[in-house]
Amino acid sequence: MPMTLVFALGPFVAGAIYLVIWMVVDELEEKQLLKKLKKRNDEYRRARQETVVVEPVDQKLKIDTNLYTYNEYLRRNEIRHGTTFEDVQHRKPRVDLYSTVEGAKGEGHETALYYHPDKDHWTALGWDGDPTGLNARSRSVIHVVPSDQGYSYTTVEYWHYYLCLKKRLEEEGAAHNHEWCNHFNSVKHITWHIKQS
Repeated sequence: MPMTLVFALGPFVAGAIYLVIWMVVDELEEKQLLKKLKKRNDEYRRARQETVVVEPVDQKLKIDTNLYTYNEYLRRNEIRHGTTFEDVQHRKPRVDLYSTVEGAKGEGHETALYYHPDKDHWTALGWDGDPTGLNARSRSVIHVVPSDQGYSYTTVEYWHYYLCLKKRLEEEGAAHNHEWCNHFNSVKHITWHIKQS
């Protein structure tokens, strides 16, 4: 009886040993493949350089920007006209604005600007100030700077990010056109030029 038990369990034991060996070999092959892929990725990254191409849009939007607050005692929204760049800087990290566009009929646009000190830029909740579209509500990078004019206005530019071959960049120099580069991201940068006091 014990001998038949050994013969009966023999194939199961052999199968279990084969399965363990197969799992160990598979694990080793997977580690080697991951190591090879990591090495190839590192080589790919070393041979390429990240470049940024800034595409300005020749359009600006003249706006009247006002601070927008909620008065808890009177239980109503209040708009402070004549907002300046200094007012915006004083209210960091969050500024609520109510902007009207010169020449546009209808109501103004509400914007909540949030400042991110670690990245040194703002993001917008609500209207982002895009001069190319009054209904724009996108994930864009916002910059707030003092206006060089006597009024407030917004401008926009697109930053296109590419991974380019370093060798090709060196050979072509300023004539490099990114035709064969890996375009991996584009970000809309909107600048709010706020009048100064």
